[in-house]
Amino acid sequence: MIVNNYNLRSWDELRKEARRLKSELDYKLSAFSKLCTNFETNYKFKGSDNLCLGVQQAEARGNEIRAILQQLLNVNDEMSVVVG
Repeated sequence: MIVNNYNLRSWDELRKEARRLKSELDYKLSAFSKLCTNFETNYKFKGSDNLCLGVQQAEARGNEIRAILQQLLNVNDEMSVVVG
């Protein structure tokens, strides 16, 4: 956990940021789910022609989700510093 004392945000700012990240995460997870469902359906009916493209898209979306989760963890760490 890296927190600079001169960069501490207020509880309300952190709470708003956490809510924003949660909404963004919900959206990305929904889109990821749809991508995987479409990928599975296309693979069953069209074969493996688009396999690499589908895997690349899934990996890219997964990386986006991981980045948002990391941001949310950082905000949670900041929140615990403000409380504690």
